[in-house]
Amino acid sequence: MAVKKRAFGLGQEEPVVRTSIRMSQAMADDIGRSLEKSGRKSRERSTWLSSIIEEFIADDEAPELVAEEFYESPRGSSVTLSLSLRSAVDQAISGVLEKTSAQYGAAKDRSSVVRAAVMAHLLQQGASQT
Repeated sequence: MAVKKRAFGLGQEEPVVRTSIRMSQAMADDIGRSLEKSGRKSRERSTWLSSIIEEFIADDEAPELVAEEFYESPRGSSVTLSLSLRSAVDQAISGVLEKTSAQYGAAKDRSSVVRAAVMAHLLQQGASQT
């Protein structure tokens, strides 16, 4: 497990889990646009996604939204994004997956949680702009 130091090497070290997520090219493009709107650089994508995931999994409805998440990629339109997530976020994702399976009988993976979190964020962002 990789270890990430806090800003400027100060403070405690924080375990990091590296993972890859499948999503459509359109969603990856939406992530890029949302990053740009928030004034962040593309190299901050993992941090940005991690904060979105943390906010999403704190919602009691997250397992239901993950169970309802549907993704079928037409050939050639799927991309894989590499992420570095704090160990605590990775463990929380596992917890949501366990609840999703137990409560809804839906076998999902980490990509499902991330896609559902991104969709919830993008929808919320769109709603706040209207």
